[in-house]
Amino acid sequence: MGLISGINIDGNLIGSALGGIGKLAKDIRQAVTGEISPEKRAEIEVQLLEIENQGLQAQIELNKIEAQSASVFVSGWRPAAGWVCVLGLFYTFLLQPLLAWATSSKPPEIDTTLLIQLLFGMLGLAGIRTYEKGKGIARN
Repeated sequence: MGLISGINIDGNLIGSALGGIGKLAKDIRQAVTGEISPEKRAEIEVQLLEIENQGLQAQIELNKIEAQSASVFVSGWRPAAGWVCVLGLFYTFLLQPLLAWATSSKPPEIDTTLLIQLLFGMLGLAGIRTYEKGKGIARN
């Protein structure tokens, strides 16, 4: 049994998303090979948004299932990633400068680019929240 066939979330949400992708691929091929009407173009854009929404809903359901797991290796990986990020930032912005000052030497540096990206993704600061607010679909 494959990974996708083993996940049945919300009435086979993943299967319906994959089926929608096949139909959409045919529509996109028609759009590329010939002229399509603005109405058909708008229909394709709506289909793309629906498929994207189905994927996001499936991810939300999967996150709920993972969070309820008793195994720390299933439910604990997100908090572990958060703690790694926090510890790396703590070292970079507090501990490393204090060690450099106290010992008059240069402690190893951490490249914070990836840590900041991880932090933004985990906190939802990647523009998604702004998009939700603009569309009026954000929860309070």
